[in-house]
Amino acid sequence: EVWDPLDYRWVIEMTPLAVHGGMSGEEFVSNLDYTAHTAGLFAAELAAQGIAVEGEPARMRAPEGAELVGMVESATVEEVTGWMMKSSNNSVSEALARHVAIARSEGSTAAAGAAAVTAEIAALGLPSTGLYLADTCGLASENLISAELLAATIRLAHSGEEPRLQSLLAWLPVSYLDGTLAGRIPNAPGEIRAKTGTLNRVISLTGIVEARSGSRVIFSIVAAGLEPGTAYSARMRIDQFVTALAETA
Repeated sequence: EVWDPLDYRWVIEMTPLAVHGGMSGEEFVSNLDYTAHTAGLFAAELAAQGIAVEGEPARMRAPEGAELVGMVESATVEEVTGWMMKSSNNSVSEALARHVAIARSEGSTAAAGAAAVTAEIAALGLPSTGLYLADTCGLASENLISAELLAATIRLAHSGEEPRLQSLLAWLPVSYLDGTLAGRIPNAPGEIRAKTGTLNRVISLTGIVEARSGSRVIFSIVAAGLEPGTAYSARMRIDQFVTALAETA
């Protein structure tokens, strides 16, 4: 197990079905059978609409010839990835990594997802020396990811040389406007696109600054090994630094 028990406030175990992504308010609900919970809520909603429901929800394979009464199509992988980047949703990040592994015919375990993402990073020619992924959402304390790699990823996306990264910059949260930056960096609104990283002892910000001089600055800042209780202060200093980049670069 790569996650601390407290981390389950911010992520759920992989499941094919969950209501509101397994969240209640701002936190994830742990120790829950998400598929059974979803089926129970669906049955309750049917009953509330006057539709008779017999028995209790149970896991089973649909019998051959069963009538299809409704279906929902998922958003595209690109749309899901964009939402994940804006909201920094750990569970969706883990699920997407497993889809990378499935596409490479390497299974669907957490380890397979981490290995597949690592292989794709290397295939893009990005600097991966020292890279180690214990998970693919960033919660695991064993993860080792350099600021050089993060900045190089933004640089490659900005260059336009890699079609698969053409949407990356649009997915990044925008300062004081949306996503995880909606309430941050008020003195440079709309001037910074960046992916946030927030743990108890690590704070990071990686992205691009549209400086008022007209120049663009790619940056990656990782503050690691923080003392307990100092993460917020570190985040404020990072925000001040990128604000200064917007003002003076």
